[in-house]
Amino acid sequence: MNPALAGVALAVVVGAVIAGSARNARTAIFGLVITMVGVPLLADPIAAPLPLAARLVAAVLAGYKDSLKSAARLMSLGKITSAINGLKDAEAIRRQAVAVSQEPAIPFVNAPVRPNIQKASGARERTTWSADITDLQALHEAALRGEVPPDVLMVDVARVNRYATELRELINTWPGVQARKTTTTF
Repeated sequence: MNPALAGVALAVVVGAVIAGSARNARTAIFGLVITMVGVPLLADPIAAPLPLAARLVAAVLAGYKDSLKSAARLMSLGKITSAINGLKDAEAIRRQAVAVSQEPAIPFVNAPVRPNIQKASGARERTTWSADITDLQALHEAALRGEVPPDVLMVDVARVNRYATELRELINTWPGVQARKTTTTF
């Protein structure tokens, strides 16, 4: 390894440490300038003389800029102020979403809506009842215990036969099911 490159690499690391640990802006900028001057020299392959000189001059000039004046100029740009306002609005929306999520939920009352229709003369009403199965396992166990009629557990015979076609004799391992083999001539 070239000792000059090792020295430049060490200077880049020292500049980065100075920039990262500085307590004031001028020291941080000094560390950044050291790093920006050294980095173009470490590139492999090294740049041509003119681009290399431009990078070195740009790095040195960046350190001479008055950062407070530049910051004030940037803060007066409409693009920057609208971006900052957008960030503030986004933060306000996030805070509002958190506040809404922490509020107690308003109970929903499902009030039945009945149509306002007049009955025609001679019209009759018919009421039908149906059931929704909410727990199939509980219904099955109740039928096995005899608490409900067993015919509520209707078996899909066609589906069982499709399993029998696939499993053949192995269907005999199912409780309550026995394989039946039928051979026909046609």
